[in-house]
This record gives sequence, structure tokens and C-alpha cells, in this order.
Amino acid sequence: MATDIRQLTENLRAFRDLAGRVVLSVGAGGGQFLDLYRDVTKMIAVDSDPAALGQLEAAAKARAFDRVELVGADFFEVARTAEVVVFEFCLHEMPDPARALERARSLAPEVLVYDHAPGSTWSWHAAEEDKVLRSTKAMEACGIRRRALFRGEQRFAGYAELRDRVASQGPTALERAAPYQGRGDIVIPMAYLAALL
Repeated sequence: MATDIRQLTENLRAFRDLAGRVVLSVGAGGGQFLDLYRDVTKMIAVDSDPAALGQLEAAAKARAFDRVELVGADFFEVARTAEVVVFEFCLHEMPDPARALERARSLAPEVLVYDHAPGSTWSWHAAEEDKVLRSTKAMEACGIRRRALFRGEQRFAGYAELRDRVASQGPTALERAAPYQGRGDIVIPMAYLAALL
């Protein structure tokens, strides 16, 4: 993610303190948001991507964070319980967000979702606006107790970096990135939210 991870993490930590809690984090692989969990009793990190879990493991070792348990599995196969389930910018990627939230509620009394917000310019560029809208509707149907909207930016040194970042999103995302050809210092606004269910 080509954004200010430190600021994003501070915003999310201010929204909901996880200190002293057992947290099941969905989509935690990669470790870019590891600082969200620095004061937890235990972090159960679930990700179906072994390479992403390897990155998380390396990040945890580098920070001497020894309260993480890595679980390489599809979220729907996980039977571990926790005090909080956290979705790290992944609910919109799930084929059935409503089912994922239902599953999360069966594993913990509290569910936190950190994800892109509807109407985010970045989500449009990544060709994910429909997915984001679908996951937001699923959250609203579950009942959002509290929410906060944040504004950030995705920054890219040039078109090639942006193109490489959105390439996996398919031809629509590549088409939307095309007008940036030949440009440097690209800044795309990104709206994201925190929601407590």
C-alpha cells in the first residue's frame, strides 16, 4: 500500500484500543498493520496466502512481537475464538461479506472492520467500488454501533508504480490508470473507514 501506514495505524488505534485483548485478525498477512496490535494479549493472524503470512512473521520477528499466532487458512475454516475479530482492508474482497460478518460474530462478541469507504477515489481507480459498496451494505445490515471516516492518499512515484499496483485488479483498473502515463508524483485520494459492529 503506497500510503502513510503510520498515520493510518494511528487513526485506527484511536478509533478502538485493542490493548489487553485476544484479537483474531483476518487478512493480516503482510504485517503492514502490525502496530495496531502492539498492546494485545494475543494476535491470531489469519490469511490464506502463505507468502503474506511469511511477511507478517518476518515483521513480527523484526519488532520482537512474540504474541502472534499464524493461521494459514481460509477464514471460513477457522474455528478459533477471540474477543475481537478485525477485518484488515479485506472484507470487500470476500465473495460474501454478509456471510463473513456472520461468521465473525460467531467467533467473537465484537467485530471491527477497517476498509475502504464508498465513494473513495482510490477504490474507483482500483476498480473495487462495487465490492466496497457491497461490503458496506453488509456491515449496515449487521448494525454498525460506531463508525469513523478517514481521509488519506495513495502516492506513487510515477505511472509504472501505479500500473504495477493496480495490474492485479484487471483491465478496468489499468484503463483508469492510463491517463497518468508520463506523470510523476501521483497522488490519489483514499477514503477509508473504521466500523465497530
